[in-house]
Amino acid sequence: YLCISKDRKRRPEDYDHLIDRLRHGLDTAWMFISDYYAVEAMGYLYDQGVHVPEDISITGFDDNILARIMRPRLTTIHQSVPKKAEWAVKTLFEVIDGHLEAPFSLTLPTRLIKGQSVRTLVSRDDN
Repeated sequence: YLCISKDRKRRPEDYDHLIDRLRHGLDTAWMFISDYYAVEAMGYLYDQGVHVPEDISITGFDDNILARIMRPRLTTIHQSVPKKAEWAVKTLFEVIDGHLEAPFSLTLPTRLIKGQSVRTLVSRDDN
């Protein structure tokens, strides 16, 4: 688990650190908390001569427009943002009204959207 800086000016250092990990054979895939970070990283990697998915597999989270327009198309996790907002407001009112005690956990449905940013691995048994 590595944290990418929220500061745009510091992120190239973070991506360089990831590239260093890649060159030392430590990673085969990176999962980003949003499609935005995944797409930004893919662009940075491309500029550094790193190819997705040949050199590293990348996934995002959100299934937003960036995932669909990026080449290779980003593999991502879809979530319903309107449903997420609906549950957030409903839950907030339940906490305010005293019907729900914080902290609590809520899991909303997601689904995998397959793009081309993840390399298919062949198991040793398939050879």
